[in-house]
Amino acid sequence: MKAMSLKKHVILNFALSIGIEALEKNKLIVVTSAGVFTGKLNKEDKEDNSNHFFSILLEKITDNFEGSLSNLAPDDGYIVLKEAMLNSGGIKYNISRIVIFYDQIVGITIGDLG
Repeated sequence: MKAMSLKKHVILNFALSIGIEALEKNKLIVVTSAGVFTGKLNKEDKEDNSNHFFSILLEKITDNFEGSLSNLAPDDGYIVLKEAMLNSGGIKYNISRIVIFYDQIVGITIGDLG
């Protein structure tokens, strides 16, 4: 297995940090070339049928991946945001869940853009 890139390590730790009680009211803010995404990290929730379906769908897609997940490039992969909003060119788009690939992320932080 290849070592994780610093970029992926930083992204994952920012994403996981909003699970800390003192930061749980914050959102993940992800800057991409498409615009700025805000949202919460998508976690498995069997009580939320749409979230459970999304998680199962992603699991099936990755299970059917013909390559070996252990041989992926160190910065390959994705995070999933739920209750997301994309702000692009002054227009805001609400998105229930979105997969954002690590290589598309320019910057990341936590907070609330209001």
